[in-house]
Amino acid sequence: MHSVVTALSTQTRLDSASAFVQEHSGEEVLLISSTRTAADEFVRSICKKTSGVFGVHRFTLPQLAFDLATEPLAEAGKTFLAGVGLEAMAARAIHACRTAGTLNWFDKVATTPGFFRALASTIAELRLNDIKADALRNTGPAGLDLTGIMEQFATSLNEASVADLAVAYREAMTVVTGQNFRYRGRPLLLLDLVPTNFLEQEMIPALGAAAFSPVATTHRPSRA
Repeated sequence: MHSVVTALSTQTRLDSASAFVQEHSGEEVLLISSTRTAADEFVRSICKKTSGVFGVHRFTLPQLAFDLATEPLAEAGKTFLAGVGLEAMAARAIHACRTAGTLNWFDKVATTPGFFRALASTIAELRLNDIKADALRNTGPAGLDLTGIMEQFATSLNEASVADLAVAYREAMTVVTGQNFRYRGRPLLLLDLVPTNFLEQEMIPALGAAAFSPVATTHRPSRA
Protein backbone atom coordinates (compact mmCIF):
# COMPACT_ATOMS: atom_id res chain seq x y z
CA MET A 1 0.00 0.00 0.00
CA HIS A 2 1.30 3.46 -0.95
CA SER A 3 0.63 6.27 1.55
CA VAL A 4 1.05 10.02 1.12
CA VAL A 5 0.92 12.29 4.15
CA THR A 6 0.00 15.83 3.10
CA ALA A 7 0.03 18.64 5.65
CA LEU A 8 1.04 22.28 5.87
CA SER A 9 2.45 21.62 9.33
CA THR A 10 6.07 20.46 9.24
CA GLN A 11 5.67 18.86 12.65
CA THR A 12 2.67 16.85 11.49
CA ARG A 13 4.66 15.46 8.58
CA LEU A 14 7.65 14.68 10.80
CA ASP A 15 5.43 12.96 13.37
CA SER A 16 3.91 10.75 10.68
CA ALA A 17 7.33 9.94 9.27
CA SER A 18 8.65 9.16 12.76
CA ALA A 19 5.74 6.82 13.44
CA PHE A 20 6.49 5.00 10.17
CA VAL A 21 10.15 4.46 11.09
CA GLN A 22 9.28 3.28 14.60
CA GLU A 23 6.61 0.97 13.19
CA HIS A 24 9.36 -0.74 11.20
CA SER A 25 11.87 -0.78 14.06
CA GLY A 26 14.41 -3.56 13.58
CA GLU A 27 13.97 -3.54 9.79
CA GLU A 28 16.12 -1.90 7.14
CA VAL A 29 14.39 1.30 6.03
CA LEU A 30 15.35 3.30 2.96
CA LEU A 31 14.99 7.03 3.75
CA ILE A 32 15.32 9.59 0.97
CA SER A 33 15.21 13.32 1.65
CA SER A 34 15.99 16.49 -0.28
CA THR A 35 19.18 16.94 1.79
CA ARG A 36 21.30 14.53 3.79
CA THR A 37 21.29 16.99 6.70
CA ALA A 38 17.49 16.85 6.90
CA ALA A 39 17.57 13.05 6.90
CA ASP A 40 20.24 12.95 9.62
CA GLU A 41 18.40 15.44 11.82
CA PHE A 42 15.17 13.49 11.41
CA VAL A 43 16.82 10.26 12.58
CA ARG A 44 18.51 12.08 15.49
CA SER A 45 15.12 13.41 16.61
CA ILE A 46 13.82 9.85 16.80
CA CYS A 47 16.89 8.75 18.73
CA LYS A 48 16.17 11.41 21.36
CA LYS A 49 12.73 9.89 21.96
CA THR A 50 13.73 6.23 21.84
CA SER A 51 16.69 4.06 22.78
CA GLY A 52 18.12 4.37 19.27
CA VAL A 53 17.46 3.74 15.60
CA PHE A 54 19.21 1.10 13.55
CA GLY A 55 19.07 0.12 9.90
CA VAL A 56 17.86 3.44 8.45
CA HIS A 57 19.74 4.00 5.21
CA ARG A 58 19.75 7.75 4.47
CA PHE A 59 20.27 9.27 1.03
CA THR A 60 19.39 12.16 -1.22
CA LEU A 61 18.25 11.04 -4.68
CA PRO A 62 21.59 11.94 -6.33
CA GLN A 63 23.49 10.13 -3.56
CA LEU A 64 21.35 7.04 -4.02
CA ALA A 65 21.79 7.17 -7.79
CA PHE A 66 25.58 7.33 -7.47
CA ASP A 67 25.56 4.57 -4.85
CA LEU A 68 23.48 2.21 -6.99
CA ALA A 69 25.36 3.02 -10.19
CA THR A 70 28.83 2.53 -8.73
CA GLU A 71 29.08 -1.21 -9.34
CA PRO A 72 27.74 -1.37 -12.92
CA LEU A 73 29.81 1.64 -13.94
CA ALA A 74 32.93 0.18 -12.34
CA GLU A 75 32.33 -3.04 -14.26
CA ALA A 76 32.16 -0.93 -17.42
CA GLY A 77 35.45 0.74 -16.49
CA LYS A 78 33.86 4.12 -15.83
CA THR A 79 34.17 6.62 -12.98
CA PHE A 80 32.01 9.53 -11.87
CA LEU A 81 32.52 13.11 -12.99
CA ALA A 82 31.20 16.19 -11.20
CA GLY A 83 32.01 19.81 -10.31
CA VAL A 84 34.98 21.34 -12.11
CA GLY A 85 35.36 18.11 -14.07
CA LEU A 86 32.07 18.84 -15.83
CA GLU A 87 33.26 22.36 -16.60
CA ALA A 88 36.43 20.93 -18.10
CA MET A 89 34.37 18.56 -20.21
CA ALA A 90 32.21 21.47 -21.38
CA ALA A 91 35.36 23.38 -22.31
CA ARG A 92 36.58 20.36 -24.24
CA ALA A 93 33.29 20.23 -26.17
CA ILE A 94 33.53 23.94 -27.02
CA HIS A 95 37.11 23.51 -28.24
CA ALA A 96 36.06 20.61 -30.47
CA CYS A 97 33.18 22.62 -31.96
CA ARG A 98 35.34 25.68 -32.58
CA THR A 99 38.02 23.53 -34.21
CA ALA A 100 35.39 21.98 -36.47
CA GLY A 101 33.99 25.43 -37.28
CA THR A 102 30.50 24.54 -36.11
CA LEU A 103 30.21 27.08 -33.28
CA ASN A 104 28.40 30.27 -34.32
CA TRP A 105 25.94 31.67 -31.77
CA PHE A 106 28.22 31.14 -28.77
CA ASP A 107 31.53 31.77 -30.51
CA LYS A 108 31.95 35.38 -29.35
CA VAL A 109 31.39 34.50 -25.68
CA ALA A 110 33.00 31.07 -25.67
CA THR A 111 36.16 32.30 -23.94
CA THR A 112 34.60 34.76 -21.50
CA PRO A 113 34.90 34.22 -17.71
CA GLY A 114 32.17 31.98 -16.28
CA PHE A 115 31.00 30.67 -19.65
CA PHE A 116 32.16 27.09 -19.16
CA ARG A 117 30.51 26.93 -15.73
CA ALA A 118 27.21 28.23 -17.13
CA LEU A 119 27.45 25.88 -20.09
CA ALA A 120 28.17 22.87 -17.87
CA SER A 121 25.10 23.73 -15.79
CA THR A 122 22.94 24.04 -18.92
CA ILE A 123 24.18 20.73 -20.34
CA ALA A 124 23.56 18.99 -17.01
CA GLU A 125 20.02 20.37 -16.85
CA LEU A 126 19.26 19.27 -20.41
CA ARG A 127 20.63 15.78 -19.82
CA LEU A 128 18.83 15.36 -16.48
CA ASN A 129 15.57 16.25 -18.21
CA ASP A 130 16.32 13.69 -20.93
CA ILE A 131 16.35 16.30 -23.70
CA LYS A 132 18.19 14.83 -26.66
CA ALA A 133 20.59 16.89 -28.72
CA ASP A 134 18.49 16.50 -31.87
CA ALA A 135 15.50 18.07 -30.12
CA LEU A 136 17.42 21.36 -30.01
CA ARG A 137 18.49 21.39 -33.64
CA ASN A 138 15.47 23.35 -34.93
CA THR A 139 15.10 25.76 -32.01
CA GLY A 140 17.18 28.56 -33.53
CA PRO A 141 20.88 29.50 -33.69
CA ALA A 142 21.51 28.85 -29.99
CA GLY A 143 19.80 25.48 -30.20
CA LEU A 144 21.87 24.52 -33.23
CA ASP A 145 25.08 25.31 -31.35
CA LEU A 146 23.87 23.41 -28.28
CA THR A 147 23.15 20.38 -30.44
CA GLY A 148 26.77 20.19 -31.51
CA ILE A 149 28.05 20.95 -28.02
CA MET A 150 25.92 18.23 -26.40
CA GLU A 151 26.98 15.69 -29.01
CA GLN A 152 30.64 16.54 -28.36
CA PHE A 153 30.03 16.42 -24.61
CA ALA A 154 28.55 12.91 -24.84
CA THR A 155 31.43 11.80 -27.05
CA SER A 156 33.95 13.19 -24.56
CA LEU A 157 32.26 11.34 -21.69
CA ASN A 158 32.57 8.05 -23.57
CA GLU A 159 36.15 8.68 -24.64
CA ALA A 160 37.20 9.54 -21.08
CA SER A 161 35.21 6.63 -19.61
CA VAL A 162 33.40 8.89 -17.15
CA ALA A 163 29.75 9.32 -16.19
CA ASP A 164 27.76 12.34 -15.06
CA LEU A 165 24.66 12.37 -12.85
CA ALA A 166 22.33 11.73 -15.80
CA VAL A 167 24.20 8.53 -16.61
CA ALA A 168 24.17 7.58 -12.92
CA TYR A 169 20.37 7.95 -12.78
CA ARG A 170 19.89 5.74 -15.82
CA GLU A 171 22.19 3.07 -14.42
CA ALA A 172 20.46 3.33 -11.03
CA MET A 173 17.05 2.88 -12.68
CA THR A 174 18.27 -0.38 -14.22
CA VAL A 175 19.34 -1.54 -10.76
CA VAL A 176 16.09 -0.46 -9.07
CA THR A 177 13.91 -2.29 -11.60
CA GLY A 178 16.05 -5.43 -11.40
CA GLN A 179 15.51 -8.35 -9.06
CA ASN A 180 18.80 -7.83 -7.22
CA PHE A 181 17.99 -4.31 -6.00
CA ARG A 182 19.51 -4.02 -2.53
CA TYR A 183 16.38 -2.41 -1.02
CA ARG A 184 13.70 -4.39 -2.85
CA GLY A 185 10.85 -5.21 -0.50
CA ARG A 186 12.13 -2.85 2.20
CA PRO A 187 10.10 -0.02 3.79
CA LEU A 188 10.60 3.27 1.94
CA LEU A 189 10.17 6.77 3.35
CA LEU A 190 10.28 9.82 1.07
CA LEU A 191 10.71 12.77 3.40
CA ASP A 192 9.37 15.98 1.79
CA LEU A 193 11.06 14.95 -1.44
CA VAL A 194 10.49 17.17 -4.48
CA PRO A 195 11.90 15.96 -7.83
CA THR A 196 13.85 18.63 -9.68
CA ASN A 197 14.16 17.01 -13.09
CA PHE A 198 12.66 14.36 -15.37
CA LEU A 199 15.01 11.53 -14.39
CA GLU A 200 14.17 12.04 -10.72
CA GLN A 201 10.48 11.97 -11.61
CA GLU A 202 11.10 8.61 -13.28
CA MET A 203 13.13 7.18 -10.41
CA ILE A 204 10.75 7.98 -7.55
CA PRO A 205 7.84 5.78 -8.75
CA ALA A 206 10.32 3.02 -9.62
CA LEU A 207 11.56 3.08 -6.03
CA GLY A 208 7.98 3.04 -4.79
CA ALA A 209 7.15 0.03 -6.94
CA ALA A 210 10.12 -1.88 -5.54
CA ALA A 211 9.42 -0.97 -1.89
CA PHE A 212 7.23 -2.45 0.80
CA SER A 213 4.48 -0.08 1.96
CA PRO A 214 6.19 3.17 0.85
CA VAL A 215 5.25 6.41 2.59
CA ALA A 216 5.81 9.96 1.35
CA THR A 217 5.37 13.22 3.22
CA THR A 218 4.64 16.45 1.39
CA HIS A 219 3.03 19.87 1.68
CA ARG A 220 -0.67 20.03 1.02
CA PRO A 221 -1.20 20.91 -2.67
CA SER A 222 -2.14 24.56 -3.04
CA ARG A 223 -5.49 25.53 -4.54
CA ALA A 224 -5.70 27.71 -7.59
